[in-house]
Amino acid sequence: MPKQFCPIFGRTTLLGQTRRRVSLLVPPTRILTVVTRAHEPLYSPLLKGIPADNLVVQTQNRGTAAAILYALRRLSERNPCASVAIFPSDHFVHNNDVFMAHVDLAFHSVSERPGLILLLGMTPDRAESAYGWIEPDEPIELGGEVARVRRFWEEPPPQVALQLWEDGCLWNTFVMIGKLSTFITLTIRALPKVASAFSRPLGPPDAAEHKEELKRLYARLPDGNFSEEVLACNPKRLGVLRVAGVYWNDLGEPQHVLETLVRTKARPAWLKRKVATSDRKGHRLFRRAAAPVTALGDRRL
Repeated sequence: MPKQFCPIFGRTTLLGQTRRRVSLLVPPTRILTVVTRAHEPLYSPLLKGIPADNLVVQTQNRGTAAAILYALRRLSERNPCASVAIFPSDHFVHNNDVFMAHVDLAFHSVSERPGLILLLGMTPDRAESAYGWIEPDEPIELGGEVARVRRFWEEPPPQVALQLWEDGCLWNTFVMIGKLSTFITLTIRALPKVASAFSRPLGPPDAAEHKEELKRLYARLPDGNFSEEVLACNPKRLGVLRVAGVYWNDLGEPQHVLETLVRTKARPAWLKRKVATSDRKGHRLFRRAAAPVTALGDRRL
């Protein structure tokens, strides 16, 4: 099951936590949620009552490039002059108020520099090689600690991650803020064939014609990664805003989930004492799985 549909740290799923976090700054009527039709049994109960116009349902999973572009095209039909923030729905954030205050600051910054897309860069506390990193360039005169982006490093080897940490580089949260028109322009330049596929208005999302046309469109689309194929090709149009005072984790590996449990002292329903049973050789399964992570967590606090 995709982790955004799982209540990993409480009774609320990661998707629900993300929507609640975003609603601290953005009214629910202005929040669009991108999903894939195959996951309908999972997202339907969680998004009950959301208007069809606020639900962006893909017929297939074609990667983040198609998902983001489809959502942007839907937004452009409602308000082509809008500013947009894009949030992954499978990350953990502790201290939502501070996190969304940085998003608010980013909105103000892109209103001053409409041709700029800002990414939130998390201040790292270790040389984590499983994360994506952003290497900042010269500072930009805007509110907060904003710099241009020199380059991206995706899951660098440990020795490179250590050097990036020592050089003041940032973890990439993949939270992006910019003008709608800027996002679309960069996508057209980087992926002209994919962008042209979404150039025609599709009409109301709950109309049968819309659904049939979307099905044909997605059947022809190639898979694409927005970060690698759009952002990485346009570093001069990007900025990074340093985020501090927030614990963030992308939960990309089981170890990251256990680390977050240690840091937050969360005890979700699925974490029962019964998992601390022994196997046939007498090894205590929970101790063997969690002790190294607990030690790492204690060292990193």
